[in-house]
Amino acid sequence: MDDTAEPVAPKNPALSDPALSERTEAQWARARKGSREDERQLFFKLWNFVVERTRRNRCWPGLKPHMEAEDVAQSLWELVFRRGSLQYFEDRGAGSLRVWLGCCLDHHMVDLLRHHKAERRGGGEANLPLDAGNSSAPGFVPVSTEPGVLSIVQFSDWKDRCKEVLQRREYAVWRLRVDDELEYAAIGEALSITPAAARGLLKRARGRLHGRGLLGDGDASIGDEPGARGGNPPEPGDE
Repeated sequence: MDDTAEPVAPKNPALSDPALSERTEAQWARARKGSREDERQLFFKLWNFVVERTRRNRCWPGLKPHMEAEDVAQSLWELVFRRGSLQYFEDRGAGSLRVWLGCCLDHHMVDLLRHHKAERRGGGEANLPLDAGNSSAPGFVPVSTEPGVLSIVQFSDWKDRCKEVLQRREYAVWRLRVDDELEYAAIGEALSITPAAARGLLKRARGRLHGRGLLGDGDASIGDEPGARGGNPPEPGDE
C-alpha cells in the first residue's frame, strides 16, 4: 500500500458550500442533534485528518496488512455517529473537536489491534495485552467488547490530568505539537521560543506524563512521527 500519495480533494458539492468555513464545532453540535447535512459536511471536512492520523498511529503497522487506513477512518465515523459516542464530546473551543476525534481514533485502533490479535490466536475475546510499543493511545486503555466505545469516555479526564501534571510551557508545546500537529518552527514562533527549545519541552513533557502513568512505554516518540497523506473518502455510510 502506498502511504505517500498526495491527498486529492473529495469530489463532493458540499465542499463548495460557504457553511464549510463555519467553525467545525458548531457544525458538530447540529450534527449530533440529527442534521444529516452537517454530518455529511463534517465527514468530508475531517476525512483527510482522520486518514493521516491513522497512518501515523503506532498501531498502524499491525493493522496495515489487514485493512486500509480508509477502512479504519470509516469505522471510526460509524462508531462516533451511530453508536451514541457523541455525548462524550465537550466543546472547549476551536480545535477541540479534532483533539477529541484524534483521541477517539487512537483508542479505536488500540481496540482494533486487540481484537485482531485475539482472533488470530483463536481466543475470540479482546483480553490480550498489546505488545510493547504498538500503542500510541494515552495511558491504560481498558479492554472493551465493542471497539472504542468504552475508552472514548476517558478522553476528557485524561486531557485534564495531562494539563494538571505538565508545567504551563510544557503543556503549551504538547498541545501544539501533539494535538494541533504543528512543526517545531511554528511552535517556536507561536510561543516566542526556538525550535530546539520546543523540542526539548516536548521531550520533558513526555517524560513527565510517562512518569505519572499517563503515557505508555511505547510512547517515547509520540509527537515526532512524520506526517502522512490521506485519500478520497467514500460516501458517508458506504461499507
